[in-house]
Amino acid sequence: MTATQRRGQVGRRSFSLAWLAATTTFLVLSGCADVDIHGPDWTWDDGFLEARNTDYAAQASFRFPAPAAETLSPEGVAGSIEIVGSSNADGIVVEGVRRVRSHSTADARRHLDDLLVDVSDSGGTVFVETRQPASTRGRAYEVEYRIEVPVGTSVNVTHVAGPVEIRSVSGDAGVDAVAGMVRLIDLTGNVWASVVAGGVDASVSVPPDGLVELRSNAGDIHLTLPTETSASLRAVAMSGAVHVVDLTLVDQDPRASVLRATMAGGDGTIRLESVAGDITVQGR
Repeated sequence: MTATQRRGQVGRRSFSLAWLAATTTFLVLSGCADVDIHGPDWTWDDGFLEARNTDYAAQASFRFPAPAAETLSPEGVAGSIEIVGSSNADGIVVEGVRRVRSHSTADARRHLDDLLVDVSDSGGTVFVETRQPASTRGRAYEVEYRIEVPVGTSVNVTHVAGPVEIRSVSGDAGVDAVAGMVRLIDLTGNVWASVVAGGVDASVSVPPDGLVELRSNAGDIHLTLPTETSASLRAVAMSGAVHVVDLTLVDQDPRASVLRATMAGGDGTIRLESVAGDITVQGR
């Protein structure tokens, strides 16, 4: 049993023993592949010899089945997170690739088990967490996630660096990201996203009395809505402009960088804010 498999079994929160007994494929770590590209590049830094050229990589794929839950809560560090709702799913499947880049394939292989994927469940939530060393010593650690969930699952993502995509989910969906593009596609629940450095591209249907809240410190926001959406709309582009395409608005504030308006009966709430970037609100 590998370190990653053990960590998946004894994470912060443990799966119920009854569910574990009911499945023989809880943690399946499939094959791994190594990739060699260029030569090493070493440098002294504060008395330590560290790898500055990370052109060699070792990687391993993983697949962790988990039970259906009300909420999925992934926490990523570096890499990508893709979450897809499926009408045929009767549980959650967490799969992807762990990858370490270093000055040599041998070094990357030695440190691959320092990069862990922790899957656990408690109180109706499945937790997925990336665990890696606090000090990377010049190595690059990343995990590419692809997670399939039942359509009605709520999703709450925390991620540091890399793109996040949530698609075809009807539960509430939220993203808190530091750097990377956030894409929210064909969502029908309450939606919120906050990203420090990166844009937000969202295509959502606002539920009755629902909320859509999108914010970026440095990046554009593009929101696509059904033309019949009923919501109050407020969009502020502090260092950019607000654009409206193919939508009928009433009580519209004409200022270029601020938009306050009502769509249909104004039942839901839409709040958009970009500190450095443009905002586009488009009908479909």
